[in-house]
Amino acid sequence: LVHQPGTIWDYSYSIDLLARLVEVVSGESIDRYFDEHIFKPLGMTHTLFQDDHTQVIPKRATGYEPGETGVGYKLDMSNWDETGDGNVYTSVEDLYLWDQAFYSNALGKDVMDMLHTTGTLSSGKKIDYAFGLVVTDYKGLKVVEHGGSWAGFRAAIVRFPEERFSVICLANIGTMDPSGLAFKVADIYLAGKLKEPEKKETKKAEAIAVPEKDLALLVGNYQEPRFGQWFEVVLKEGKLAARRGTMTFLLVPVAPMTFELRAPATTLRLEFEAAAAGQPGKVRVVYPGREDADTYVKAAPLSPLAAAHLAEYAGTYVSPELLDARYEVAVEKGALVLRTRTVPKAALKAMAPDKFRESEFGATIEFVRVKGGKVTGFKLGVGRAAGIEFVRK
Repeated sequence: LVHQPGTIWDYSYSIDLLARLVEVVSGESIDRYFDEHIFKPLGMTHTLFQDDHTQVIPKRATGYEPGETGVGYKLDMSNWDETGDGNVYTSVEDLYLWDQAFYSNALGKDVMDMLHTTGTLSSGKKIDYAFGLVVTDYKGLKVVEHGGSWAGFRAAIVRFPEERFSVICLANIGTMDPSGLAFKVADIYLAGKLKEPEKKETKKAEAIAVPEKDLALLVGNYQEPRFGQWFEVVLKEGKLAARRGTMTFLLVPVAPMTFELRAPATTLRLEFEAAAAGQPGKVRVVYPGREDADTYVKAAPLSPLAAAHLAEYAGTYVSPELLDARYEVAVEKGALVLRTRTVPKAALKAMAPDKFRESEFGATIEFVRVKGGKVTGFKLGVGRAAGIEFVRK
């Protein structure tokens, strides 16, 4: 378990298990069951679950991503046949019919009420997530909404039930923000009813001068302990910068050991803590509007890995937790690479002794050794899940 049930809320794809239960109990595929009991009764004739990625779907849009160099575009399509948590193909017109069903209770009032029932943690704290819907407040009005993203596709539905007003936005490029666009439409249409939050006068923190030798002490790889995610702190032209995946952001010093990451849409505060008394250095990442913060721990310095060292990791690994999924780790052109059945070959970047980050999706791998130093397996982290065990064959 990532945490004890009921103590923390995390978004996950466990809804896929519900789809399997529906199939077992009904004796039908999820697509056929939904078509018979939900889609057709609502008149949604252009909606289906795709359980075969080779299936031809008339008028289907193609997903896109920007090109590698920022010039042009490339295709970004899914080749997965997983249904339940996704793989629904639909249209704006059909989603309008789905949206209107929440006013007519076409699928039953009990069902519609359940979908809007938000959760409560064991501590008594209420969360704004219900059964696949986010129920919250936007500028004084109740709003029910949810977004989605996969490959080169993005989607959002934003509903203001008390106003009987909804915005539906679908996009076929991965850089689009349909939820943001939907709320901008709501800002215009509901302008007379929305209450703009009081603007607090926030003075932009002034940058201070920090000697480059002091900045150099903060350089390194930092890891979040819970899910194992990484970011790098580097020196770039005499200035400190944070690197996450392929993106690099300059860090502006605003106080001793405190920096701001000023992205176009938000500003994050990074509070560094120097190593002391045998404890590694740390950095707290504080997000605007959030009470909590993420703490990342600085990893031990990493020496260059020789070919013989890399060869220690090469081999076939199997996960009993993932129905004996097989991962291949190999050395190619002086670097470690990862191969799986459904994902293209990916490079593994060394982040700390025995710890690597996969370059494409940001998955993390921590190799496990027994006494004597032999590698016997690894633990995989994939964002919302961590500690998935693989055993060397």
